[in-house]
Amino acid sequence: MAPKSVAETAAGGDRRETLLAVRDKLANELDHAEPAVVAQIAHRLAAILVEIDSLFAAGKVSELDDLDQKRKDRVAAAKVQRPARAAGGNRRR
Repeated sequence: MAPKSVAETAAGGDRRETLLAVRDKLANELDHAEPAVVAQIAHRLAAILVEIDSLFAAGKVSELDDLDQKRKDRVAAAKVQRPARAAGGNRRR
């Protein structure tokens, strides 16, 4: 499956994923850019990286990551400790 375009990613409404898509696109453009525009693309890429870092530093997570963590918390809270076995265990006689 081909990666989504930046437009398709942005339409999904997830800011983090959109920034990551823009980062990837700019990095690809930087690799293939004419020398006259390398500095401009590098500056835009650096700005996107700062914004991505600020999202991670703020502890913001995507909606899917948040739902996944809530599910893990529910599962962990629902687990019941097994009662300790009596000495000798459950041996048949």
